[in-house]
Amino acid sequence: MSEILLKTPSPLSRSTLVAGFGSLHGADTLGWQVLDGLAETPIAEVTLRKYRHPSAVVGELAAFDRVIFVDALRSREHPLGTVVVLKAEDLPASNGVLSSHAQGLNDAIALASVLGVLPAQAQVLGCNVLGREEEPVSASTVSELVQRVLSCFD
Repeated sequence: MSEILLKTPSPLSRSTLVAGFGSLHGADTLGWQVLDGLAETPIAEVTLRKYRHPSAVVGELAAFDRVIFVDALRSREHPLGTVVVLKAEDLPASNGVLSSHAQGLNDAIALASVLGVLPAQAQVLGCNVLGREEEPVSASTVSELVQRVLSCFD
């Protein structure tokens, strides 16, 4: 199973998807931890889903008007531990070598864009973990990201 559904509005509703990516290891737990934090706060018309791999979200994006991607990021442009907020189209492109083994969020966003299923409102929220991928992200960073996602609905 590639995704874990936390909560969803009615099936006829076109609204917002908050997609958290991760696994149970190190900094890669970030997206899932943020979604666990969001699940504790009712947000109208929002679907929260955990994914193990970014490619799993592409087929579902056409059902939403807006998407917020949450993931641990590796960036040479931001200091370690920095919370990063980007428009999806501003996420740097991959090296151009597409492989199902090395595909990241940037590749999934590029594919969704080419297929015409990327919602017009698409953001990426994450934390730079470059060099510390094996270590869990701090609870304060998770909390900050939960608040940053919630602020998107003010």
